[in-house]
Amino acid sequence: MAQNFFLYGPLNDSELLGVVLGRVIKPGELIAARAMRRVIRNANGSTFPALVQADGEAAPGALLQGASEEDAARLAFFFAKEGEAEALNVSASGCGDVEARAFHGGAAAPGAGPWSFERWREQNRAFDIQFARDWMSQFGRRLLAEMEGLRVGIAMRVHSRIRAGKAPGAVTGHRLPMDRSMVEPERVETPYMDHFAVEEHWLRHRKFDGTMTDQIKRAVFASGDAVTVMPYDPALDRVLLIEQFRAGPWARGDARPWCLEVIAGRIDPGETPESTARREAQEEAGVTLTDLERIGGYYPTPGATAEHLTSFLGLADLSDAGGVHGLESEDEDIRVLTPTAAEAMTMLSAGEVDNAPAVISLLWLAAQRDRLRADHDG
Repeated sequence: MAQNFFLYGPLNDSELLGVVLGRVIKPGELIAARAMRRVIRNANGSTFPALVQADGEAAPGALLQGASEEDAARLAFFFAKEGEAEALNVSASGCGDVEARAFHGGAAAPGAGPWSFERWREQNRAFDIQFARDWMSQFGRRLLAEMEGLRVGIAMRVHSRIRAGKAPGAVTGHRLPMDRSMVEPERVETPYMDHFAVEEHWLRHRKFDGTMTDQIKRAVFASGDAVTVMPYDPALDRVLLIEQFRAGPWARGDARPWCLEVIAGRIDPGETPESTARREAQEEAGVTLTDLERIGGYYPTPGATAEHLTSFLGLADLSDAGGVHGLESEDEDIRVLTPTAAEAMTMLSAGEVDNAPAVISLLWLAAQRDRLRADHDG
């Protein structure tokens, strides 16, 4: 049965609404409207606003007339709501007063001010559209009860894409000016999605001879951006390494699936790489970093994963470092060891360190060690 829905806030953006409904919005489908006795306010912990009761007020939005059962189901899925939407009295342009339904976003923040469409468009639109695209890709494939556990992973991967789009590419004159405009995406499917995801991309891309490839398919493991940090104490000339069980070596059949590594962690939504490095040093080793030196940013396995790492060396006092650390909520069991820099280089040469960021970090330290120690002594 067709229904009327009052759409407010970000859903007044036609591109976002098209993603949510899974179709192109037809001309005339949306009519300017106002929900009576309602105002739109900023919500707690969400870029989507709250629709709040307020006598004598009217919240601006749009009326979606004649929404299909699928439209209603997709709106409910977007809002992660089971059951009926709230019935509202709506005044719509050219239609007079009608009854419509509305799904609610989050609760209004204490003392929340008015929500601004312009501010949302400038600050949050890109994220919300990409988040909606990933979220709605699971419509018809997952129950709502399963979706909440995917929220953090989706947000992490979306922030990674946005971060990648803003990052300026290094230009030294050695690489050809090949960019995303030379790729023709055809479709993307996500056969697996949990905290991490597997994406299948069908595309064509420019070749070095100027022609285009035929359609090709590439599967990518999408895990979001991450940070690594190796604490170093220039006074003691010691580094901090960690040892822990790793599922990758285990799945490969490695006889010793425990790895010697540097501290690492995913960049949570709202974090910077630097703040992630400091947080992870506390969680995984109980160490406070006094300063950070950027080693570099890189793709460890670009042929198969979308993971991008930013590696740091963190200056720290390691005189009391050691023991077993990690978050119980994440099933972490992390042993801390603090070899001298010379011992760590011997471990590297012997192949005992077989984790790529640890290898990169130790090689960087070998090149910068004299400078770091001189800076400390000076």
